[in-house]
Amino acid sequence: MSTKEQKVCQVWEQYENGRTYQQNIRLTERCNENVNFFEGRQWAEPTEKTKNLPRPVKNIVKKIIRDKVANILSTPVKLIYSSYHDKGGAERFTRFADFIQKEMKQDELDADGVRDGAVKGSYFFHYYWDYEARGKGGIKEGALRCELIDPLNIFFSNPKETDEQKQKWIIIASREEVASVKAMADEGIDKDLIVADDNESHYDNDQTEQEGTDLCTVLTKYFRQNGEVFFEKAVKATIVNKARSLTPDLEQALKSLEDEANTGLPESKENEEKEKAKAYLFPIVAGQYEKREKCIYGLSEAEGLISNQKAINFSTAMKLLAEQNQAWGKIIVKEGALRDQVITNVPGQVITDYDKTGNGFYTLPIPQISSTQLELCNDLIEVSRNLAGATEIMSGEAIGANMSGAAIAQLQSQAALPIEALRERFWRVKERQGKVLEQFFKLYYQDAEFTYKDTVLDKTTGEEKEETIVDVFNGNEFVDTNFSVVVEATGGTRATTASDINMLDNLLAKGAISPLTYVKCYPDDALQNKSEIIKAVESEQQSVVRQLQATLAQREQQLSESVELLQKQNDTVSKVVSVIQENNRLNALLAQLYTESQAAIGQANQMASQYSEAVADATLFAQKIQEMQNAGKAKKSI
Repeated sequence: MSTKEQKVCQVWEQYENGRTYQQNIRLTERCNENVNFFEGRQWAEPTEKTKNLPRPVKNIVKKIIRDKVANILSTPVKLIYSSYHDKGGAERFTRFADFIQKEMKQDELDADGVRDGAVKGSYFFHYYWDYEARGKGGIKEGALRCELIDPLNIFFSNPKETDEQKQKWIIIASREEVASVKAMADEGIDKDLIVADDNESHYDNDQTEQEGTDLCTVLTKYFRQNGEVFFEKAVKATIVNKARSLTPDLEQALKSLEDEANTGLPESKENEEKEKAKAYLFPIVAGQYEKREKCIYGLSEAEGLISNQKAINFSTAMKLLAEQNQAWGKIIVKEGALRDQVITNVPGQVITDYDKTGNGFYTLPIPQISSTQLELCNDLIEVSRNLAGATEIMSGEAIGANMSGAAIAQLQSQAALPIEALRERFWRVKERQGKVLEQFFKLYYQDAEFTYKDTVLDKTTGEEKEETIVDVFNGNEFVDTNFSVVVEATGGTRATTASDINMLDNLLAKGAISPLTYVKCYPDDALQNKSEIIKAVESEQQSVVRQLQATLAQREQQLSESVELLQKQNDTVSKVVSVIQENNRLNALLAQLYTESQAAIGQANQMASQYSEAVADATLFAQKIQEMQNAGKAKKSI
């Protein structure tokens, strides 16, 4: 047997051993049954005894799984990369990771993964580099992609080890077109050995393939050599792709694979840097819904519900059968009373009684149908929901219409406590996703443009606004940076439409937000014609703005006229002030003149008084002289 044939036999043998292990732990049987019950196929094929038995389905399995999955995913999360030595680089790395995950629609894959875990017990993410992905201008550049692997299509070297990174090898089985497999085969491969084979699926709804399809089972095996991850592909008869490294440098990887004797650590610094830049993590992340003891395949939510589901369906079926058999009652007919007539129970049917007594047939009284089975069925549903932690409060069925958003959130938060462990287990899976993404970012992305939104300061208005920033990512800049990855819950929850509306109503009532902001932030799933309403609000606001602008122009004209009038009044007031000041000066001068005149008048009066006294004295003196003269004349005459 050639080396190539031995390699094919080894890969296929490992694949068969993995399938055998799954069958031994009844994983194949349980996954198929769980899927059937979740999708509503809950009744076995009818037998001769049960062919008339009704087959109702009260699907509590789907109801409980949907509620719990929605609650696990209710809190949005984000991968945060951190580094003590390069905080700026870690922030940039986080932004790029957020951009790529949105490009891959990682949120949808996560939701499908958790749902698969609740149904099948476990879920597996497979990351790979798609060289056919097209970039700008339609050029093939390649991009990171992710796919969800079914638990029955992935096999491990040691399924008792729950850490996928501690496995020696991991095999993924997939059904692919023969022509596609031949096209991707390496040179030198005998393509005639790549032929269609039978589908070996264990799912009832997946066993039959469409007519005319030409598919074969392809095994992709990941393994390590000297610490580096390699992968190869094979079909049942031949190797399709020889072993190659997950590291982009193919030539160096193949050389490392051939050097099987070199198991020591590199000594030189140059080799050490190359060692750090290699792919050392399997591009696979395993998630368990509930841990199964010493097994990488987890326990599902459906496994503990199926027995109750069967009892509920059977109780409902027996109730329906009893009502069906007794609804029309039992008719007693005497011989010859009907002759050739057939009672069909068609409304308005006329039956002739040929019995001479007139009592040829009659209906037995319908017995009362017991409601015990129906009550038992309802009790089973209630108990199943309570034990599974999917109560009416958690799903919002028992929430009052008059409750506030905060009260609703508080009730649902308390009801979600039993599944907190499930949510945290999913978050740990997200952190392992982050490490695998980190490896791809460092090895595969060079000069990759990405965008993110950030709040910047508007230099014109001085206000903060949100802008889309374009940046370039180079993975080789972070080759020597060791990041730690944590999952952080972002603000809010996914299933809070009622509380969101309640908060928006309060903000609008308080005038904290405008009507346009109110409509823009209103949940999309609660408003059918949101875009039309936004346009109407914007049009109304523009009309209001035009009215305000016209009013403002009018106010500006009035203000201008008022300013002109005020200026005239100021000029008049200034003149009046000048006159008043001149009058005050004149009044002061008059007061001074008055004071001086009063002083002069006083002096004049004093002089006049002195003059009067002098005149009086002179008059008296003159009188004395006259008297003396008169006396002298008298003497002469004597």
